[in-house]
Amino acid sequence: MHIGFTLPAPADADGYRRFRDIVRAIEASGFDHVLVLDHVIGASLGHRPDWTGPYSNEDPFHEPLIALGHAAALCELELVSAVLVLPQRQTALVAKQVAEIDLLSGGRVRLGVGVGWNPVEYQALGMGFGDRGERLEEQVTLLRQLWSHPSITFEGRDHVVDDAGIHPLPSSPPPVWLGGGGSRKVLERIGRIADGWMVPRLVPGRGFEEAREVVLEAAQAEGRGTALGIQAGVLARSPADVDHVLRATERWADAGVTHLHVTTGTSHLSTRSAIELIEATGSALRAYSSTPMLAR
Repeated sequence: MHIGFTLPAPADADGYRRFRDIVRAIEASGFDHVLVLDHVIGASLGHRPDWTGPYSNEDPFHEPLIALGHAAALCELELVSAVLVLPQRQTALVAKQVAEIDLLSGGRVRLGVGVGWNPVEYQALGMGFGDRGERLEEQVTLLRQLWSHPSITFEGRDHVVDDAGIHPLPSSPPPVWLGGGGSRKVLERIGRIADGWMVPRLVPGRGFEEAREVVLEAAQAEGRGTALGIQAGVLARSPADVDHVLRATERWADAGVTHLHVTTGTSHLSTRSAIELIEATGSALRAYSSTPMLAR
């Protein structure tokens, strides 16, 4: 099982001044990939008393593609977006940006995408919210074509490309993993079109196995087999959570996932605390011998 660490949100200025230290701490601690969360804009809650979303305009986020592009020069880790809210972005521009990171990193990009949940963010970015699932499917098809051919002609519901393409192309089309799983429709989409599944708030014994069956059945029905990567996550906010990380890692390993990441969420950790957590978690995982961890 491959284990990564999500780049902590920049809760203080040191999060930017010490960006290099954070990335290198993740690599030096034995993790083999770094992930970056995505939200462009957050809603202010002052006039939204009924707001139920998990984030607001007070929660910090890196811009994932810029952060991954910078990280490419600082480490040899796999570079993962987890997940980029693709339907609120221009597809051809994302294709160009991801191809650039792929080339700068020597082919170390894995693009995790999803539909997101925040209508305020979609509105601010000028994209429709209600049809985002259908748009994402078309986007994945278009991304793969743009990454594979010097010039394409494409006409879909939301996109038209008339005998044009990006240059230079990536070394090979980056894998596209889909996040989500709140409905059967989403799970079936993952099985039909994704190279891997980024599991949302499901855990072994409480919905994960049933959801995985839906994903794998859809993949088989599409003639894609069942060799689908699966990435799960575990939350840690301080070194006191290391035992929780180890227990969760064991459960996910027993469940057969291929990838796992540790995330601090939006816990607003100081940079010093984030590095301490990275090092403590990495040390504990390296010492953990029940299963082969941190496979390279």
